Amino acid sequence: MKTSTKLLLGFFGSLVLLMLCTDIVLRANFSKGITNANFGRSTPNEPPTTITLQPFQVVKLQTASGRPLYDTAFETRVRQARSMDGKTTSETTIKSTWPSGFVNITSDKNYTLTKGSTDSILVRYAADTLILTVFRGGNLELKAPHITQVIAPSSHLRISNYKEPALVITTGPNVEASVNNNQVGSLSFTGGQGGTLDINEETTADSVNIALGKGSKLRFKGAYQRGHIQVDSLQEIELSEKVLQKIREIK
Repeated sequence: MKTSTKLLLGFFGSLVLLMLCTDIVLRANFSKGITNANFGRSTPNEPPTTITLQPFQVVKLQTASGRPLYDTAFETRVRQARSMDGKTTSETTIKSTWPSGFVNITSDKNYTLTKGSTDSILVRYAADTLILTVFRGGNLELKAPHITQVIAPSSHLRISNYKEPALVITTGPNVEASVNNNQVGSLSFTGGQGGTLDINEETTADSVNIALGKGSKLRFKGAYQRGHIQVDSLQEIELSEKVLQKIREIK
């Protein structure tokens, strides 16, 4: 093999390795709630703004586009012009994409919404329902003492630190939902196609009723006493040992 060919292969190999390492770091940060959706959102001269809201029990989250938001860190193609026999080789595309624009719903004694200086959100009310329409936004912080229902047709969400007798969550296609550190009497979740439900190990429920659409992902590490899980052609499933011990039937 020619020296120039070796150098070319070495260069592209190093490039691919660097991009894969970058992707691993970015995804590790994302799992901690750190994404590039936060980058450039605010500076020391532009602090986040906290808005006081009217009391509500139900939350409806939607994007102006009607689709969940996703960030792409990079998309690049690595191509070797010719192989050893002189023929053109295949082309490799490396892409890193993850959900962005989460609305983080957290228990607090006050009703507030915290947004970055460049975020654009429409706030409306209908009876006891708060309706948030996101035109442009990073990670938003929504706080309330209690919630009974969350409807998210086109917005990713995280729900944390609630103690409720019942909580109903309904999401649309491709929406990602995380349920973290909650103690719920009855937990009901209905997800659209291609969505994701992630329940962490600190979440407990007396009963659960979970229904997921085709191509969804289920990661269930919490604890529950009884319930039903209805799925259709899952793309991914991850269940903890304590969840497996309680399962009697998966439809």
